[in-house]
Amino acid sequence: MQRPTWQRLLALALPVIGLNVLNVLTLVVDTAMIGRMPHAEDALAGLGFAVQLMFLVMVAMIGLSVGTVALVSRAHGGNDRDRVNHLLYQSSILTLVVGLGVAVIGNLIAEPLLRVLGANDAAVFHGLAYLRILMTAAALNYLNILYGSVLRGVGNTRLPFLIALASNAINVVLNYGLILGNFGLPAMGVQGAAIGTVTSHVFAVSVMVFLLSRRFVQDVHLDLRPKSIDLP
Repeated sequence: MQRPTWQRLLALALPVIGLNVLNVLTLVVDTAMIGRMPHAEDALAGLGFAVQLMFLVMVAMIGLSVGTVALVSRAHGGNDRDRVNHLLYQSSILTLVVGLGVAVIGNLIAEPLLRVLGANDAAVFHGLAYLRILMTAAALNYLNILYGSVLRGVGNTRLPFLIALASNAINVVLNYGLILGNFGLPAMGVQGAAIGTVTSHVFAVSVMVFLLSRRFVQDVHLDLRPKSIDLP
């Protein structure tokens, strides 16, 4: 017997809400722990400016993920499994290209942009320590967004939420160690926050690629063999 529509909507929506909360929680955790550093004012200012830039360079990826959801949903609704998998592969390649562009261009213009936003020398120092690492590994974060979008397009919102839950736990533990110097780890401040975040992205992408390439999700398969780019 099919469940009522409102129950199906809640089953789809609640994990998405939880995923969005977890995404915001990452920044909250970074801010809370950096705020416990000695002379935290400059570090918090640098983090604030850096986050504004990260949101700015996220715009292209948000657009790509929205387009992917629309195309994947249409293919999935038409029971065109081959089309879904084709879109998954091609959007993965495009996401890697966008991530590489952000890594190169973002690192080149990060300092001038921080100064345009009004950051002083101390804030620029801390902001760059955060931005350099995150922008260099932008493709990892973008792939996380992409695969969550693809799964949302086929009606699976629970898996991205569970993976994000685990990656956020990793982020919290690593940040506690690397920002403040706990667990015998070096106290790296803002740079430690970036390393913890990127490490959590590595975990999430690795799990997602493993599951999608092993057909863990019904009708979705990420073929890791090289293929030509479908420009149209």
